[in-house]
Amino acid sequence: NTGVSVFAFRDFYIHGWYSQYSKMVIRKLSMSDKDYQIFNEKVQKWLQLVLERPYRWTPAMFCRPCLKSSSLSADQEKKAFFCSELIAATLKAGGLIPEVERTVTFGPK
Repeated sequence: NTGVSVFAFRDFYIHGWYSQYSKMVIRKLSMSDKDYQIFNEKVQKWLQLVLERPYRWTPAMFCRPCLKSSSLSADQEKKAFFCSELIAATLKAGGLIPEVERTVTFGPK
């Protein structure tokens, strides 16, 4: 387990990594080229902070919405992410989710 990693979607498909899931949802972001460039720059900087951080879920993580810490805090170098929390934190880093939203409250639906 290498933790948080980034792969092209085509690799996800080519290697059949999707086969471990019974269901997947793919959402495409719609924005202008200029907005996408700004979003992408923010996300790329943020990804450098979280690459290789642990990726897991435990029952204790279910209680994290009760905590006051932000999932984007730079001082949480060892913080583990749950899948939906990682997506929400990425969208937040890109400016698509307001700063006041706590990403630990995002879960699969």
